[in-house]
Formats: sequence, structure tokens, C-alpha cells
Amino acid sequence: MKKLLLSILSVVLVSALTLAGCGKVDQTTTGVGQQQGQATPVSPEKDTNEAKDVGPKYVNGLYRGSYSDEVVVRFKLADNNITEISFQTLKHGGTNYRELKEGDEKYPILVQNNQALEYLTGKPISAISDLYTPGNFIDDIDAYTGATVRTSKIHSAIKDALNRGVYTPDNVADVSVNNKEYTSGSYRGYFEGQVTIWFDLENNIFKNVKYRALQHGGTNYLELKEGDPKYPVVEQQNQLIAHLEGKPLSTLNDLYTPGNFVKDIDTYSGSTIRASKLISAINDGLNRGAYKPVEGFVGTIGEYEDGRYRGIYEDQILIQLNLENNVMKDINFRLLSHNGNNYLKMKEGDPLYPVYQQNLQALEYLEGKPLSAVYDLYKPGDFVKDIDTHSGATIRGSKILSAIKDALNRGIY
Repeated sequence: MKKLLLSILSVVLVSALTLAGCGKVDQTTTGVGQQQGQATPVSPEKDTNEAKDVGPKYVNGLYRGSYSDEVVVRFKLADNNITEISFQTLKHGGTNYRELKEGDEKYPILVQNNQALEYLTGKPISAISDLYTPGNFIDDIDAYTGATVRTSKIHSAIKDALNRGVYTPDNVADVSVNNKEYTSGSYRGYFEGQVTIWFDLENNIFKNVKYRALQHGGTNYLELKEGDPKYPVVEQQNQLIAHLEGKPLSTLNDLYTPGNFVKDIDTYSGSTIRASKLISAINDGLNRGAYKPVEGFVGTIGEYEDGRYRGIYEDQILIQLNLENNVMKDINFRLLSHNGNNYLKMKEGDPLYPVYQQNLQALEYLEGKPLSAVYDLYKPGDFVKDIDTHSGATIRGSKILSAIKDALNRGIY
């Protein structure tokens, strides 16, 4: 009898230990913006009707993201809840909505967009999915119906912010080191029209880090000369990229505390330099993947939800496409410009019209093909024809690829 009791107790104990082991959560997360090494806690004892956020865990702090040059949002997260959110930019078609006053014909649009942000305040970050159905919480005002407010742009800007990672963390120690392995090659990243950064990665080591754009408040810092009152800002920004040169990708987190290595110059303190803009631009570049990978690169791509997507490459390309079973359909340019040339407005006979035709050929090639075909854009000469003096091999297919990758990162529009 004693032996029987001991056997039963042993089975119960083993079962209990087995169940306890099954309760562990896989703590691996991917993506620059997600807080690595932490899983979202699940408490079975909580009221099942309580709002929960079961997505990735984000670092507490301030985030900034944009949709083209039309929408820029900044918001704070605390335990994955949006504690405050506001527009830095809200404009469309030449109208700056943040400058409108009550009584202006388009003022209701500003009110409705603010209602969208008010709705999100205090809610978990997962509530941004409600922006797909704005008519459920935005009022009709005059002739403007709440259901037609373009909150998909707000959603896209918020996703962009999350993808870039925390802009200003509440606690720098909470920011996990990015240990992901990236394809060796050249990368390009962008931050709100102010910072464009180019860099190479070789076995996850930074090389050839340089600014292609550095501007703010109407000042182009790359054009400043020594002796200009603002030239110390240029020197400090160059110290930031010099700190990264030849170092592993993990060094990027050092930029959250620039005062540790950026010198004070005149009245400009190294600790107050806005290095977070550079972090954001570099993370944007990493999220897009290699602009030009090393020879022998073979790209793979995941499965994405069916729906409409929009993605951006700097201030040059805005692309829209539909996905159906990972097949691309209805691909078109919403914006295609470079150096002040708006290719979408060009007519036959314009000297640069062949460039426009070649870009259209690139989209025609992708139409109806699986999403994996985007990597063919690294070698556009294989399918884009030479026109006049414009070689199909020199078309910037990587810009289109970058915009498509950005669209996928932002999720369904």
C-alpha cells in the first residue's frame, strides 16, 4: 500500500513540474523597435473583459514617426499604453491644418484628426488598429464625415515610430542591444526630412558612415563653413558618426548618451545634441534592408496580410500596392520626384520623360508577381529597356525596393 501511495505521489509531482515548465514564454523578439528579451506578461487571473495589449513589448519613452511629409506624430508609451500623443505636422495639398483657426472652412478636419489622437490617449498601443474604422469614434462635422477621415495616415506614422524604436527612452538601460545579423552591403536611412544617413555594414560593423542631408529650421548644416555661428553643431554631428565608424552595430545605443563622447563646443553642449535623430535614421535604414547588398545576396521575404500598402523612400517616392496571397497587384506611384523634378507631371518629349517610362517598366515587371520578385530590382537592367541615352541598368530600382520594404514594415494602409 505504501508503495502504491508513493507511486501516485511521484506521478502527481512530475505532472506538476511538467505543467510549470509549459508556462514559459518564448522571450525572443525581432525588429529594431521591439524591446528584445521581454515577453508580454499574461495573467490568467485578470478580468477577461479588461483591455489587454498582447503584442510586442516596447520600451517606455518618447516615439516619433511620420507618413511622408504630411503627418508627423510624437507619443509616449508607458507599459505599452499611450499616455500622450500629438501632431508635429499635419498637412495635405498645401494646407497646414495645425495653423487653421476656428471658422476656417477646413477646420473640422483638424478637429476630427485631434479626436483620433484623443481616442488613443490612455489606450494600449494595440488600439491603433481602431484607426482603420474611424467612423466608430470620430464625429461628423458639417460636411465632413468621421468615417472618411484619413486616419490610415496616422496609423502609418505610428507604425513608423514603433519600427524606428524609442526616440527618447525613460531609462537608457531598458533599450536592448540590437543583436540581429544584417546583410553586408550599403544602407540608407531617413528622418523626417532632416537627416539622411548612408552607411555600410560588413559583418555588422559600421563603415563609411556619412550624412547625405543634415538640416533643421531652414539651416542646411552640410553647407556651413567654419566660423559660422552654427558650425559647432556640424562638428558635433560629425563626432557622432565618427564614434560609430569601425565599431559593431551594438554601438548604436551609445548615441542615447552623446555627452559621454561628444565634446562641448562654445555654447553647444555635447550632452544636448539631438543624436536620437541619427539613431532613428539608422534604424530606418536597417528596417528597409540593404540598399545595395554584396554580390551573391539571395533575398527571402515573409508572408503578409492581404490588403493595400503604402511605402516611402525619402521625399522622392511614395508607392502604393495591393497584396493578395503575397502577389503584388495594382502597383502605382503616388509620388516620383528627384532634384525638383516631378516625373508624374512630365509629358512625352521632356528630356527626362524616358526616366519616368523606365520607372513605370519596373512596376509593370512586378505586377502580378510574388512579393519575392522585389529583389529583382537590384538588377533592373535585366528587364528595364534602354531608352535614348538612359540605360535600364542605371535606373534606381533600389529606391523602389526600399519604398516597398517600408510599406511592408508599416503594415496594411
